[in-house]
Amino acid sequence: MPKKERDPSVQALMEGLELVGQLGLVAFLSFGIMFGGGWALDNWLGTGFFTWIGLVLGIIALYWNSAKLLKKFTKPRTTKEDE
Repeated sequence: MPKKERDPSVQALMEGLELVGQLGLVAFLSFGIMFGGGWALDNWLGTGFFTWIGLVLGIIALYWNSAKLLKKFTKPRTTKEDE
C-alpha cells in the first residue's frame, strides 16, 4: 500500500501543535522540578532560600531547554521537491 501524502497545511498544523506540546512539557518539568525541589528542601530543612535558588535555576533551565527545542524546530528542512 503506497504511503499517502499529507496536505502541507495539515503537516504545518501538526508540527506547530507538536512544538506547543513539547514547550509546555519542557516548561512544566524544568521549572516545576527545580522550584518544587527548592520548596521541598525549604520545608524539610526549615530554611527560606532554597525556593529562591530553585526559582532561579528553574528559569535558567526553562530558557535553556526551550532554546534547544526551538533551535531544533527552526532548522531549515529539505523536502522531496528541494532535491
